[in-house]
Amino acid sequence: MDHLWFDLRQTLRGLKRAKGLTVGAALALAMGLGAVTTLFSIVHGALRELPFDEAHELLMVTRTSPRLGWVDRGGNAFDYDTWSRSVRGFEAVSAVIASAVNLSGDGAAPIRVPGASVAPNAFDVLGVQPLLGRGFTAADAVPGATGTVVIGHGLWQTRFEGDPNILGRTIRVNGEPRTIIGVMRPEFGFPVNQSIWLPLVRHASVDPASTERLTIFGRLADGISREEIAAELEGIAARIARDNPATHMDQGLRAVPLTELEMDRESKSILYIMLLAVSFVLIIACANVANLLLARAAARSRETAIRNALGAQRSRIISQQLFESLAIALLGGIGGLAIAYGAVRVFDKATAGVLEAFWMDFKVDWVVLALATLLIGVTGILAGLAPALRASVISAATILKESTASGLRIGRLSRILVTAELALACGLLVVSGILVKSAVTARSVDFPFAVNDIYTAQLAVMPEVMVDAQRRTTFLRALTDQLSTIPGVEAAGITSVLPARGAGAWSFNLDGRTSERPQDQAYTAVVFVTPEFLDVLDGSVLRGRWFDWSDRAGSLRVAVVNQDWVQRFSADRDPIGRVITLSGEEPATIVGIVSDLHLQDPGDARADGVYISPLQYQPYGVRLMLESRGDVLSLTPDVRARIAQVDPHLPLFEIATLHDAIYADSGLLDVFATLFAVFGLGALFMTSIGLYGVVSFSVTQRTREIGIRMSLGATRRNILGLIIRNGGRPLAIGGALGLLIAIAVSAGLAASGEDVLQSDPLVIAGVFAALGMTAIAALLVPAARAARLDPQAALRSE
Repeated sequence: MDHLWFDLRQTLRGLKRAKGLTVGAALALAMGLGAVTTLFSIVHGALRELPFDEAHELLMVTRTSPRLGWVDRGGNAFDYDTWSRSVRGFEAVSAVIASAVNLSGDGAAPIRVPGASVAPNAFDVLGVQPLLGRGFTAADAVPGATGTVVIGHGLWQTRFEGDPNILGRTIRVNGEPRTIIGVMRPEFGFPVNQSIWLPLVRHASVDPASTERLTIFGRLADGISREEIAAELEGIAARIARDNPATHMDQGLRAVPLTELEMDRESKSILYIMLLAVSFVLIIACANVANLLLARAAARSRETAIRNALGAQRSRIISQQLFESLAIALLGGIGGLAIAYGAVRVFDKATAGVLEAFWMDFKVDWVVLALATLLIGVTGILAGLAPALRASVISAATILKESTASGLRIGRLSRILVTAELALACGLLVVSGILVKSAVTARSVDFPFAVNDIYTAQLAVMPEVMVDAQRRTTFLRALTDQLSTIPGVEAAGITSVLPARGAGAWSFNLDGRTSERPQDQAYTAVVFVTPEFLDVLDGSVLRGRWFDWSDRAGSLRVAVVNQDWVQRFSADRDPIGRVITLSGEEPATIVGIVSDLHLQDPGDARADGVYISPLQYQPYGVRLMLESRGDVLSLTPDVRARIAQVDPHLPLFEIATLHDAIYADSGLLDVFATLFAVFGLGALFMTSIGLYGVVSFSVTQRTREIGIRMSLGATRRNILGLIIRNGGRPLAIGGALGLLIAIAVSAGLAASGEDVLQSDPLVIAGVFAALGMTAIAALLVPAARAARLDPQAALRSE
């Protein structure tokens, strides 16, 4: 034990004397450990289990149909009823429909709240009961029953100030009075981020063709495995398809974890690939530290050889070397944890509006700390083991035979380490390049309208208003008139979906001609707009006419198409006057052609679309668009006041400029692109430093050789070429291996199914160009130093 304490003190003194090596190595490991710990915290936080007892037993049942090209589609009320009666492998089956609701009637301004309708047994199946009051019973789900509601703990604290007498209080949900019967426990937000729950009403008869989508889930019975439930579901699916061929033919069933509501298998694969790529930073850092310690061991080889000759135990030589690397790893680990703590906090804030699942929690917790501790130990051992073993076998005889200043040859091992660094840097830089390119491309779209001068918000209008054509027309006209009177508003329009936010794909036919084969079916984007929509976006009518308020129910149904739609679907004839029939809607006559106004997401290759009037067709959303100047968000108080004039129970939500609304979902991509850009640059820097260090040390070791070559007639150009060729071998081999890693990483990202992460040959080429130029620059410095050596001074060196 005394020997250990002595060796430890000697190690600390040595590191204190070699401040440059200690700081440089610790910083390298801090970056590597910080990168891995950050990504592990993110992956760990995103893939947490549901906070319920025996959460692994909770499975979601979904429909699949490879023939129709979809998987994991929710069931309808018929499926829920059938599966509940048929499945024996579940203790119980329940269902939920997530849907935001309007909350009002409590004396405060109306708000939009994430809500869900749940079957009466849902809380029982999950194994969670309210903190206050009770959950739902079968009596609450009977048609015509007195309205009841359960609220979340956070909503109770913020909206109702934690009122202890909250039970029995009446509020309005979607305009209907409901009695609060329970308050759920903190941090419960099933199925994703809900804070209010209604009973799911079940009707006596169910239609197999119903389009209503339910999330159906169950808890495995004791002793039943996932394989057994999968086999049972396969048999049930076959029986349902046989009995209901018109609606369920070629459809299967499968059970997946409930967490796939928010994090599907493809997303998990992307996270794992990212974690693998980021681990390259740590490996590169370890290789760099190993090279530094090899160089230090070489410089101390005479001292080590003398200690060996005097009888020092090999284990003590190794332990001293490992103490050095472990001490450096500990310093790097402290720095890495600090980096991870800050980076994870930034990630959590940046993605708060995107990753909202209640079970996700991004923080540096005890699991992350345990991993970091393990990594520190493993990193310290791996970085120091090779130098320790090499140093422990050097002998005095070897020192006497060597003509160089060092008796420890480290060239081959160092070159192997640098080659590995170069190869791994390629893989990481490819991931970084793909993410950065995707983020930049998404934000580099040139819109034909002033995205920062348009105010946007959403309204959740009650279904009874939207279903009735006359009430819908009256409401939309009154709302538009009120918004138009706000000072500073130049134009006010209403749309079902904002520009560049993805207007979907509706099937349609022209002039009553239907496609005989499903693969020939045409699809296009569809947007419901009021007449002022075009004025807000400063769009132009190219031919024909635009809508006006006379295009209402009872008049000729009309549609307007954009320029790209004409080129795609009616390039051979004039579209004006043609009849278009959208899926599930009445036919409409095309009366105009307008300029393209970005109906799909930014960067989407498709731009075709059809506009129809919400006065003639029931829209699926009501979003406001107001054109103004200056700080458009300052219009919010006036907008709320004008809405209250039309309907005091309507909440205003998702308030943003059009620019921020378009990029509302890009926060996740932006933050990952930023993280990987930093990690990639760090890896590139460490790799170049590693290459420089190896070549520079090689020049130092070969000083006498270089002097002899120059004395025998070698020119400076010959020496420069010699050093570059020797240093270029790891670059060439590492580049070749890196190409294979880059291709494998790109293929993994492409297999995820995310278009934004598809591999790009230009990215790979750019990575190799950047890495090559950086590596060559790292080679030129020591090569130039070697070429400038004085032959006589080189021959005298020892």
